[in-house]
Amino acid sequence: MKWLGRMIEKREKLPIEKQFTVHTIKAEQRYVSKLIKQVFKEEISIIERIIKLHITLAGYFYLHSKIKCFMGLKYDENIVMRTILLDQIYLSLSILDLLKDGYYGSARVLLKQSFEMLMIAKCSEYNKNLREKWVKGEAQMKHVWNFLNNKEKKNILSNLRDLYKKLCKYTHSTPLSQQPLRLPRNLLSSPDINKNDVREELTKWIEKTEFIQHMQYTLDLFFVILNMLFHFNNIFHGKVRRFDFGYYKDRLGHYIKIRKIKDQFKELKAQYFQVLRSKGIERDVIKRWKKIIRYYTLNWN
Repeated sequence: MKWLGRMIEKREKLPIEKQFTVHTIKAEQRYVSKLIKQVFKEEISIIERIIKLHITLAGYFYLHSKIKCFMGLKYDENIVMRTILLDQIYLSLSILDLLKDGYYGSARVLLKQSFEMLMIAKCSEYNKNLREKWVKGEAQMKHVWNFLNNKEKKNILSNLRDLYKKLCKYTHSTPLSQQPLRLPRNLLSSPDINKNDVREELTKWIEKTEFIQHMQYTLDLFFVILNMLFHFNNIFHGKVRRFDFGYYKDRLGHYIKIRKIKDQFKELKAQYFQVLRSKGIERDVIKRWKKIIRYYTLNWN
């Protein structure tokens, strides 16, 4: 240990550790953010457009619910759905911002919350006791599983349960949660960082990690949950229809616009899966994502 003693004696001459500074971390983030926009340009573009469609739909449905309440029309008020309808908008925007900066681990925490909300919201349509628990602040995922925990619904639940287990592992402190992505300091601090050869070296270095795979998975998961949210919007739409004195009139022209939005969503959904196929994502993986969407949309009675 003599060498340690000599180092301590000469501590004033020791080099200052520069690996972990706000400056270097911000530099990493800027580079990773640019890379993400290049590699996942199509996925991000489609997801952004889907979120905008959800925001527009939420505006229509929220207005229609207010009209029905104001006019005293028959309306099955579900505070869980109404609250979550708005919460999901802000959650989606937050998740997208995190993914654009490469923080897929933090995004997964919010994706778990989003998934839980969608499960509780749909379950509250079949189990009105859950609405009372929500108001009291007692609604939990265990109430959803208890409601659905029977042999008849076992096939429906298996895919949703498996996804939820994964989300729990990703969001807790496990080896599966996000690890910091450290870029080579010599390349990151290079004055030629904007030159193609240096950027190519950085990209190759990142490709040797599992960062790209984790980003792809998390974006795909986000897309799947947005599909679940679209079904959630359909349920809410069914509750607020006939807001015009109880008739299917369309004097505001909203129904036509809602129909166009739903058609646009179908096109974007098909485009996203086509992007996955063009990237060589395995057919079984795409089928698994589609199954999760389908099982959420089934009747849970």
